[in-house]
Amino acid sequence: MPTGETEGFLVMSAAWSQAAESEFPNLPAGDAQFLEALRASFDSSFQRLFGSERIGVYMRTTLQLARKLGKSWYAFDISFGAKPNDSETPVLLTVDIASVDQAFLVDSFVALLRRFGLEPEASLHPLVTVARNEEGAIVAAQRTGSKAAEGRLESYVHFDVEARHADVDLARLNDELNRVFSTLAAIQADKDGLSRLVAQPGRGQRSLPEGMFLTLGAGSTSGGGRMGLLSSMDEAEAELLRNAAASAKGLVLAPVYSPVVSNETIVVARSQQEGIFVAGLPSPASESDEDGELLQALAESLSIPPESYSYRELDEVLHMVPTIELALVPQEHLYEGISALLLARETNQIAVYASAMNSGQAVRVYAYIPTIRYHTGMDRRIRAAVAARCAGCTVQAREAHIDAKSARVDVDIALPGGSLSEEQLVALVSEIAEREARTWMDRLEAELAERVGEEVADHLCPRYEFSFDSAFQNDYSAEVGADDVQRIESALAGEGIWVGFTTEKGRHPIASIAPGSGPIRLRIIHTGQKQKLSALLPLVETFGLSVLEEVPYRLASPEDGSPIWLYDLGVELGAAVSEVSEEYLSRFASTFSEVFLGELDADLVNSLVLTAGLDTYGVLLLRTLANYQRFT
Repeated sequence: MPTGETEGFLVMSAAWSQAAESEFPNLPAGDAQFLEALRASFDSSFQRLFGSERIGVYMRTTLQLARKLGKSWYAFDISFGAKPNDSETPVLLTVDIASVDQAFLVDSFVALLRRFGLEPEASLHPLVTVARNEEGAIVAAQRTGSKAAEGRLESYVHFDVEARHADVDLARLNDELNRVFSTLAAIQADKDGLSRLVAQPGRGQRSLPEGMFLTLGAGSTSGGGRMGLLSSMDEAEAELLRNAAASAKGLVLAPVYSPVVSNETIVVARSQQEGIFVAGLPSPASESDEDGELLQALAESLSIPPESYSYRELDEVLHMVPTIELALVPQEHLYEGISALLLARETNQIAVYASAMNSGQAVRVYAYIPTIRYHTGMDRRIRAAVAARCAGCTVQAREAHIDAKSARVDVDIALPGGSLSEEQLVALVSEIAEREARTWMDRLEAELAERVGEEVADHLCPRYEFSFDSAFQNDYSAEVGADDVQRIESALAGEGIWVGFTTEKGRHPIASIAPGSGPIRLRIIHTGQKQKLSALLPLVETFGLSVLEEVPYRLASPEDGSPIWLYDLGVELGAAVSEVSEEYLSRFASTFSEVFLGELDADLVNSLVLTAGLDTYGVLLLRTLANYQRFT
């Protein structure tokens, strides 16, 4: 773990232990193990996303849900973090959901929130293996994946959402979450009955109500064979489904959540002519005789010898492609597509294909993106971009599969009356994926070119190629990176320090601070020795600021690679500060820099910079007069 991440993790662990002692002084051993397993599931990103001050609330809520999970297979809590003065002001809405773990649960919850117009801004999803006694109480718990883990796998999902009280119907949201779990329970109880719904119009509609689900396609199954449950249907039923997929009117995926039972996913599709069909699809990674035969046939067609590197790559490609596509795509087109996908993987190019199950009303597009160009959350950004460009469309996208070389994002688009052709949608998704797949440094270069021109950007970017580590790039956008490049350049050209305020959300620069402007950050960039936290916080507080949290980063100087230190402090203005003008902020930056460098004293006289607008000379003069009066 890099130095910055290690420090962040230690800060988080210490805050977690302190919160556990104060919130739960006399916990039963099982509950204490659960909280420790929860802590072990997080790294320093927890501290960066949520801050130390929210650890106690998160622990209390999650432990309450874990206790409820002893009596039920799911529990959830939805609540606003604070009540604003009016219903129009956005505040924090937290959504915590605990359940016996199943695939695609997070996809289902995110889709439900989006139906309510709510977009999760941050999320946690620890998995904990829990052993319980007959009464449901926790007797032991381990982080899932540890060697000692024994018991039931339980999922604890947390979302942060910014929302207005006026926009959220909490009672209805609670009802909808209960409906999702009720449907999953019904499928668990009658999965054999659901598999017999083929060619029986109407009955499936009652079992799976319209409007309750999100469109999803393939999932995983333990049924074996490349056709999963479809292979257990009689040939007439299987042929009916194939014909519906190939017909002019086509097969329309019903709007459903992926109803998951253990390792089995039931995928619901509706033919406009034949009613409801239900089919299970196997895992892309499942092995069968048919898989081996297809691999050998493709290898022979492409002149790839067994045991070669290319043969192993071909096997990986077959695991990336949804099994239903391997079954439905005509052989000549399949060979052509697999060959193109192999080439794309080797050259780190993006490949985009339309599904063989598409109809005029519902289109699925697969985007294969090189892993080195894939970023967390890209599926959400692709969904938003496609929806913005495709008026009236309903769009869903999810990361469906990822390996060492490629990630596959499935994009489902419901069209209003076939407004765009399949070719147009493939081109649209390809364009958006190419844009979103730019590396962080690519985006930094584009941002700098827009600000300072291409000639200067071409000079700056090679200088900063190794300045920002992965932790910084994961935490901040390229826009913030461009801000910091200009700040570092300013520090290097001056006394080795830059100081300024930014917004909490997005870390945008602040020109002035108005009353009630909300949380703010103090950003300090400096060269030289790292400042100890025990020295830095009191120094900041002499300016009348309360420090809520501190996130340090170690950057590399573009000149010689020596350390450049960045401190991102969450701060709160003192009660005496009502409004801070641009001029006051400029005076603050100048005075703070001199105090930080040891050229001025650190005492409460500094607080007059923000409250009364004193400049460095005024602070020095007032301190001199105060000292003179004290000794005369």
